[in-house]
Amino acid sequence: MDMKRFHCFFRLAGLIFFIPLLASCVVFNHYFPDKRLSYQEYEAETGLSMPEGVETDRIVDKMPVPEISPALKGVPLPEEVSRPDSLNVGLMNMGVQKRSAGDIQWLFIDRSASEVWSVLVSWFDVTPKQIQYANPRNGTIESKAFTMGVGGAHQRIRVSLQPGMQRNTSRLSLLVTENMKEWPDRSSDSVQESELLDELSIYLGKKLEKNKSVSLLAQELQRQLDVKLISENVDEPYILINQDFNQSWYMLGLAVRKAGMPLFDINRSLGLYYLSTDHPEASRYTFTRKIKSHAAFSKLKKHGDFMIYIVEMDDGSEVTVKIGEDKKADREFSIFVLQSLLENLNRISEGK
Repeated sequence: MDMKRFHCFFRLAGLIFFIPLLASCVVFNHYFPDKRLSYQEYEAETGLSMPEGVETDRIVDKMPVPEISPALKGVPLPEEVSRPDSLNVGLMNMGVQKRSAGDIQWLFIDRSASEVWSVLVSWFDVTPKQIQYANPRNGTIESKAFTMGVGGAHQRIRVSLQPGMQRNTSRLSLLVTENMKEWPDRSSDSVQESELLDELSIYLGKKLEKNKSVSLLAQELQRQLDVKLISENVDEPYILINQDFNQSWYMLGLAVRKAGMPLFDINRSLGLYYLSTDHPEASRYTFTRKIKSHAAFSKLKKHGDFMIYIVEMDDGSEVTVKIGEDKKADREFSIFVLQSLLENLNRISEGK
């Protein structure tokens, strides 16, 4: 027998021997399984012995998880959770975009205010609303009283057009009221305000695409965002922003975050940002590290907790630093904080 046949015979014999052996192992394990690894069924062989002085009583949970009320079990959970962003951006209609922050909404327009003015005036000509007052120098239009729908209440609207934060852009806000004598701070009907902004967004977008003219009467609206620090010959240093409260508040919030300030709370209704360099987590903020390396830190550090306060004036919005209710901060400290804000407000106005 040659070697080739011998190897074939040897392999065949091995298969004949191992196949029955393998089958017998499977059958044996099936009827006689090894239970040493069945830890889930393992039973302790000896009782649990407790050290001296330790009781076996069950620990009473000091903060038990309450049972869910049967009345709440039937309440469906929301399918989606709205994003907590401070700024919500809508669709762009030929360079006009609806934006909102909280309950404030406005239009961002990718054209200068002097270009938008004449188109905005023409919108009143094609709607039932008639203009009662228009001032192209400050960008304000107020309508006469009108009614929305059959049997609707008498209402008025005021449209405010201002230069945007970036060059050759503008910002349009709208106020709806049923008061025939005074203008409130907020619209009496936020839903209608939103619908009118949507209508304006579509109208302005289509018209501005065709219209390239500039209103000479609205030339003053060409002025860009102006931010300056006033510290000479005043009792309290402040930053003056030539915008209304809503836009100034939004810009200031961005500047506070860009400056790396230790912000821990805000109150928009009071126009306050609450900050602290004494907070346990304040050391991770850039501003805290800067102020601690300041030459006059020994004098400044007494203002661990402070507030940035913003209020709207006739010529814009003023930003000051306070350490309590109507209590001014140290002058040197105020200037240090305001200069940090000013640097970042200028970056925002340049679109950076």
